[in-house]
Amino acid sequence: MTRRDGDLLVEGWVGRRVAAIIVRRDPSETAARTVWDKLNEVAVDDVCAPSLPV
Repeated sequence: MTRRDGDLLVEGWVGRRVAAIIVRRDPSETAARTVWDKLNEVAVDDVCAPSLPV
């Protein structure tokens, strides 16, 4: 994770590729939605994951 002018760049490996999102310093409902959208883009369906007891 790196910071520039208060914004954060978050990077991480997802399988064989790197996923990255920018989290802006100015928090707002729009910013939260943007973060969710970007995380959703790199999310992997849990189809192959073992079921956890609820």
